[in-house]
Amino acid sequence: MSENSVTISLQDVSKVYQMGEEQIRALDHVSFDVAKGEYVAIEGPSGSGKSTFMNLVGLLDVCDDGRYLLDGVDVATLSDDQQAAIRNKKIGFIFQNFNLLNKMTALENVEVPLMYQGMDEKRAAQQAAVYLDKVELGSRTDHLPTQLSGGQQQRVAIARALACQPEVILADEPTGALDQKTGSDIMDLLDRLNHEGQTIIVITHDHKVALRARRIAHMMDGHLTMEDRHEIH
Repeated sequence: MSENSVTISLQDVSKVYQMGEEQIRALDHVSFDVAKGEYVAIEGPSGSGKSTFMNLVGLLDVCDDGRYLLDGVDVATLSDDQQAAIRNKKIGFIFQNFNLLNKMTALENVEVPLMYQGMDEKRAAQQAAVYLDKVELGSRTDHLPTQLSGGQQQRVAIARALACQPEVILADEPTGALDQKTGSDIMDLLDRLNHEGQTIIVITHDHKVALRARRIAHMMDGHLTMEDRHEIH
């Protein structure tokens, strides 16, 4: 893997939490690279460290030791405002519980990160509509989240994540709140996005979800173990 192709590079990263008198090593000297266009799954049970991994990669937390390079930039050298700007521009988040604003329509939910970037309302609405159409919700733009099924809400969340054209999609248990059929449909959508060139990292405890990725890393007790690359479908 050439250095120029690497989007994410964790280099001997550790994260320790103090729980009373006990220290919990959530990540223990983890090294991991993700190249542009890859589709990677981080698989592990609850408490294994995968949520901490996601928070570090998503610039929601910082490591105690080691380095995290995002497109070659050591994120520890950036201010909070710089990290927030990069997080909004380069990383798209998909959450298990969708995290939609219930008083806003599907279109307005997708507009939010675009307007945060400074895009004017008219252009944000146009771009949001494009991405809702991309996830096959072009006819639901004026629906509130409460008027949408779980699968449709997750599609809105995916459109919101894509709208800023991020380099990386971080999907945290993207099927966790969905039935099996709807979850499979959402994974089909993520598969298609990756085939179109989108870099995707899925955080999951579900081995069937992990098998959709082209590379699997297993998280256990803060350690990351790679599984051989494999082809899907």
